[in-house]
Amino acid sequence: MRHVEQIASSRQGPFTCIGCEERLTFKRPVKKRQHFAHKADSRCSGESALHQYAKLLLAAARRITLPTLALREGGIEEIVYRGGEVALDSVRLESPERDFQPDAMAIVDGQRRAIEFKVSHAVDEAKQEKVVRAACPMVEIDLSGLKWRKLDGEELDRQILHDAPRHWVHHPESAEAQIRLDTRVVAERKKRGGRLRWHILERPQEPKIDYAWVEEVKADLESAKLDGFVGRSSEFGHWFTVPPILWQSALLHEHLYKTCILSTPGGILKLSGKWSADRRLSSVIPNWMMRDDLSNYKREQLEAAGLTYESYATAEWAVIEYFWRLTSDEQLFIFHKEDQSFQVAPDVHSRIFNRHELEWWVRRILETASDPDPDANARKWMRRHLIEGRNPWGIAGEGGDDFKLLRKRVEALLAMTRTYAEAPIADDLCGLPIQTWREELISQREERDRKAREKLEDAKASRRKRLVEAATRALQNEAAPWLETALIDGVPLLDWASESDDRYWRGCARIDRAEGARKQRVLAAEAAEDLRKRLTSAANKAFRDPARAQLFLNSAHPKLAGRRPIEACETDNDLRVALTLLPKT
Repeated sequence: MRHVEQIASSRQGPFTCIGCEERLTFKRPVKKRQHFAHKADSRCSGESALHQYAKLLLAAARRITLPTLALREGGIEEIVYRGGEVALDSVRLESPERDFQPDAMAIVDGQRRAIEFKVSHAVDEAKQEKVVRAACPMVEIDLSGLKWRKLDGEELDRQILHDAPRHWVHHPESAEAQIRLDTRVVAERKKRGGRLRWHILERPQEPKIDYAWVEEVKADLESAKLDGFVGRSSEFGHWFTVPPILWQSALLHEHLYKTCILSTPGGILKLSGKWSADRRLSSVIPNWMMRDDLSNYKREQLEAAGLTYESYATAEWAVIEYFWRLTSDEQLFIFHKEDQSFQVAPDVHSRIFNRHELEWWVRRILETASDPDPDANARKWMRRHLIEGRNPWGIAGEGGDDFKLLRKRVEALLAMTRTYAEAPIADDLCGLPIQTWREELISQREERDRKAREKLEDAKASRRKRLVEAATRALQNEAAPWLETALIDGVPLLDWASESDDRYWRGCARIDRAEGARKQRVLAAEAAEDLRKRLTSAANKAFRDPARAQLFLNSAHPKLAGRRPIEACETDNDLRVALTLLPKT
């Protein structure tokens, strides 16, 4: 058997195909690789030749690389046979073995190894069953993807013997190896299950606790008497980094306390997640309380840890279980079946809201009164001040008319703290230590009123002064008598117009009108004086005797309705009439 590259000339022939046994022609073209060629009418595909060549090569080389056979499960590996290149003691081709016949039977260290070469057909199931019954190890070497026509002789041999894909069809020791693997897998699962159980249920947690948050929430829950509902045991507590008292406090603070104090009683308070589209009740719990090292483990992992899906659950299950207990045992919530939601019980809502609002009002009053510790003293008043044997905390929780009355009394004190709207100073201090503040408030208001009155009087005096100055400028020597007689709505003008700026300007307008009237009178008097001078001059000319002229001017005349000519001469027409009474010269 020779590869075409081992041929130097056609004189080394004749050449025969090892697949079909037909005569071959050796060709050695200039621009192509040398090769053998069948006759034009040949039906040989070459596959039989490759198959036959592989068997003959194996028998001649007596070396082959066998693959490693390993069983794997769950990350555990059990080696059945560790592969590598081996030297063969002998090779038998097409040798029957019981009821099957392999391509080759190799003997390695005295042990059989059946070899199959796959060119077009793999080992079928029937042959595999025969191999299993014969308890004979078998390896299949896959040459179907080999581009053998393009390979030189050395590369082709290396691919067949060592590099082409190969796998074990059967190995008798696989069953025992599988048992060993199963044993190791069970042991490893048990070991991993123990570690997982410890991780889920017992792993120590070291959360970064927000102590300021803890103190704030603790104080709020204590003030609302909700602190007795936290710290309940839970079989799902492994989802949290903190004890039940903390994550349950977070739930009650967000879902009950804050919800109630921010909503006026009367509406439906439905529990929801942190965001409007989030229905997870657990979403309100701070991140530092939630474990981030737990996963969605598979069922077999949980079973190995001695857990189930139901006992492992989720953080949301823990919240629902806790709220369900508060619903059935404590009646803090109501479960609405239609939309599968929890709602705050109306009486609980009213109780928490009323107590918080009343205490907040009292704290606000004490802060305004400069109390040294308004928070503590407000809580103290809520629980220790007695009204007919009951404290305000109890009255607010019960509601009804007694609470309405108490609320009205405290609201009157709260109104005194507002700076934007002045409220009456209440006499009923509701037992609060604010007498000093009340007295200071009274003094402040009295002082403010005194200053306001002084300011008002100063303004009135200023307006009165400016009115007098304006009248004096406008009316001159007529100002004093005019101001004494000028009245508005029966009140002297100075008193009336000094009361406000509006009246002041209206008084100024009145002075302006008086000034206009005076100017008209002065002009009229000046015009009348000029007419009298003209009449006197005309009389002197007519009588040529000043004494007779004066007698005429100052004597009553019947044609002037008994008036004197000098008096009746006020207009041009009066002058013309008086002139007609003079004698003609």
